[in-house]
Amino acid sequence: MLSLGDAYYGDKNVNEAYSAYRNAYDADNTVLRAKIQLGVITKYSKAFAEAKAEFEKVLTANPNYGPAYRELAETYYLWALNDKAKYADYNKTAISYYEKYMSLTDYSLASRMRHADFLILTKDYKALEAEANAMEKLDKVNPRILRYLGYAAYENGNIDRAISALNSFLSKSNAKIIGRDYLYLGFAKAMKALTVTKDAEGKQSGTVDAALFADAITNIRKGVELDANNGQRIERIRQKVL
Repeated sequence: MLSLGDAYYGDKNVNEAYSAYRNAYDADNTVLRAKIQLGVITKYSKAFAEAKAEFEKVLTANPNYGPAYRELAETYYLWALNDKAKYADYNKTAISYYEKYMSLTDYSLASRMRHADFLILTKDYKALEAEANAMEKLDKVNPRILRYLGYAAYENGNIDRAISALNSFLSKSNAKIIGRDYLYLGFAKAMKALTVTKDAEGKQSGTVDAALFADAITNIRKGVELDANNGQRIERIRQKVL
């Protein structure tokens, strides 16, 4: 019945999948993955409180069942996107659950990369930079680590580090490049190209490295060309430049 649920779920027939998973769990309540899948289906229907309850029931049965913490993390992340008033609190809860999941599974490079992807989603760039630096010590070859370093360094104001990491990433022959890579590189270069100073009275003035700024614009345009959705990201990132 669990396998039947997986088959229906893979075929996007969530009603039959839910029924099969429920039957699997009713037949043997030690099959915790069936209960997890009931929560997953509930989560994607945006019934977040109900999904949370399903995962908590799993943890009542087995407090060390790692996948339940991962699903709780993803539930709170999606919940945060749908409840702006609690966005910060739910994101914080999501991250804590994901870290609990990591502690119960492993800290391999693959797990760390999944963690890094989750930190990008939840916009925890301080934690992302720390994770990326830890991954770099484990593997200096995988290009995705350079992407993580570049994104986190930019968001944390480490502009030279961001430019260096993203340039290195884009130069790798095995890098799977997306538009956001060029977008981040472009805005990092734009920030480096602009020098703002204040006089004794607090009045601002600035200078521009015209060649570097033109290069930045080229990167930003390429980022939008590769992914039109990046046009929606520009305003948020632009605020860091101005």
